[in-house]
Amino acid sequence: MATFYAALPNLVSLKLNCYHLPSIFFACLYPGLNDDNDDGGQIAEGCYLPKLEILTTSGISGEEMRDLLSKRTAVPLKHVLMDSGADVDVEEENWLRSTVEKFEFFDDDDDDDDDEDDLVLELDEEDIGE
Repeated sequence: MATFYAALPNLVSLKLNCYHLPSIFFACLYPGLNDDNDDGGQIAEGCYLPKLEILTTSGISGEEMRDLLSKRTAVPLKHVLMDSGADVDVEEENWLRSTVEKFEFFDDDDDDDDDEDDLVLELDEEDIGE
């Protein structure tokens, strides 16, 4: 994991589906947990992905996001998107909105993708039949 993030120092946008990924993918976004990369060199700002500005997550609670943002002040995130099913209470939401430039919820509905695929298949089948 460390090698993967260390190879992406200029990454500005990241989407993490933590329902399907090990927790280390989110944990490595914290500063100071990994001060050195695998080659023994320093990670910029003591943090992986120092240029990260936009973080989109599924499966992360408001408490977890608040904790990350409160500790990532040297390399702050600007835009945070969380899935609408995330466990975020009103106080956490207000704190998140006041901490980043832009905070949003999004619908993480895999059924929408399936509907689009079905539509494409239907159109392809109609074209073949003519």
